[in-house]
Amino acid sequence: MLLQVEDQVEPQSADLEVHLEVEGNLPTPPLPVKIALYRLLQETLNNAARYAGVAHYTVRLRGEPHGLWLEVRDEGHGFDPEPYLQNPSPEAMRHFGLRGMRDRAELLGGRFEIESAPGRGTSIRVWLPC
Repeated sequence: MLLQVEDQVEPQSADLEVHLEVEGNLPTPPLPVKIALYRLLQETLNNAARYAGVAHYTVRLRGEPHGLWLEVRDEGHGFDPEPYLQNPSPEAMRHFGLRGMRDRAELLGGRFEIESAPGRGTSIRVWLPC
């Protein structure tokens, strides 16, 4: 699994730098969790590259006895995530990324957390059971 993560964090441009940190013993997750982690990482890095306005990102994997944490952080523009996690606004309806990531994690019994504010960067954390 670590090889797939390393492939995903390989910068697509020489202008991008992605730092990978691994903590603890990474469990061997079942295939649905592996796929979800890969897709969540892919979506998070795509969003960061598209919207953060910075060229440095940190990806952290942390193993726990019954699960795995994935965190992607940037020190970019930041934003208010609430409208994108709710359904009502027309703007939010055009952006399924954050809701889709939250739904993907919850479907597998996991958690999705996001911290962001304008001018303060963004941190997305996902925990999935293994």
